[in-house]
Amino acid sequence: MKYEKKILNFKNDLENRLAELEAVNLAADECCKELVKATEKLERVKTEAKTVSEETSQTIKTQKEKVAEYKKEISDLENIAKNKHLEFLKVEESLKQQKDLTNIEITKAEKSIQ
Repeated sequence: MKYEKKILNFKNDLENRLAELEAVNLAADECCKELVKATEKLERVKTEAKTVSEETSQTIKTQKEKVAEYKKEISDLENIAKNKHLEFLKVEESLKQQKDLTNIEITKAEKSIQ
């Protein structure tokens, strides 16, 4: 009888431990499922981040190309403006010379009239 009680206690103790292990095993299974979901989500986020990064890189590259084009256009327009200004200065100088010559001719004509 004494041994039967010990065996029964030992059996109950083993059954309790088994129940605890099964509970731990279920909890571990749930953790694994959550880990798989989290890993899948992480992979989706990594893929999305890579896509966004590539799109951003392409956008930056495109914007740099546009800036280079605009700088070239500005440089071309500045050169055109400089050339037009030089032309203006030449025309202005020519007009001044013509005015001076005209004034000289007027002066000569006035003297010849007198």
